[in-house]
Amino acid sequence: GLRALAAFTLGTEAEQTAITRELAGARGLTIARTFSDVALYSGNPVHAERLGRELFAAARSEEFRAFGHITLAHLDLARGRTVEAFDRLHEAERLEPAWALEVRGLFASLSFFTPPEGVRARVRSDLSAWDPAAARSAVAVPLAFHNELHSHFRCFLLGLLAVREGDSAAASLEIESLAELPVPVGAGALLEHLGRTLHAELLLARGLAAEALAVLEQGRLDVWFQYAVSSPFYAGTFERFLRADLLARAGRVPEAIRWWESIAERTPFELPFQAPSLHRIAQAWEELGDADRARAAADKARVLWGDGLK
Repeated sequence: GLRALAAFTLGTEAEQTAITRELAGARGLTIARTFSDVALYSGNPVHAERLGRELFAAARSEEFRAFGHITLAHLDLARGRTVEAFDRLHEAERLEPAWALEVRGLFASLSFFTPPEGVRARVRSDLSAWDPAAARSAVAVPLAFHNELHSHFRCFLLGLLAVREGDSAAASLEIESLAELPVPVGAGALLEHLGRTLHAELLLARGLAAEALAVLEQGRLDVWFQYAVSSPFYAGTFERFLRADLLARAGRVPEAIRWWESIAERTPFELPFQAPSLHRIAQAWEELGDADRARAAADKARVLWGDGLK
């Protein structure tokens, strides 16, 4: 893994090709960890995509190929390639329907970009029609981490999509449904996090930003690190990004900057939040009167997403 990171950060194309060939025969966990490190720390998303495309194409199981499509979709979205991101998720859905649908819902519910026309409504419809109890149990790690949580994720995502479409009544019902579901062993902290996030989103949509921040500041997200790096839901990025936005609204700008800066440091599932975080950091430094830091953050955001951020 370290040799791959060195090759894709400082090495030649020949060195990158050699280490990719070597990695193709490694265990799935080694491949996933190595790709994660390159995607997060090499500073070159083009190289990371090339590595991931070649490694995951050689995957020996359908589940791992699906995981590859899902991971690469996050990298696409991190670069502002929204159409390509959803296309990859459709590929993943043929192999692992539950995870792919959940990630489609997560992408469609993000506040900082507009999905392709009709996507949000289609995803909401698909989630509404989906019976999570019929989802097959995944065998491979990390796909198996979601096995007992599909019903919970469905409520969470339907609630977020309802908020995005201005349907507060439906969002409130999903908050209630999520709270009433049984809590699988070890998932209590995660489900509290999902409930807090959804509640805060609804409060913010109703113009109650201070109350939304208070909800998020009430809880903690104590999650085993291996879960946090292996699942976009366990990672907790949605809540941290929202918390930073609310801190900035409350005038606590230095705190907000620190929360935004913590994003995209531990898992590729955080990468779609990186450019929006940098964009907000640039605005925050501008507000604090530091033009140099503002310019540096804005330049980094523009490299990833161009001028499409809001």
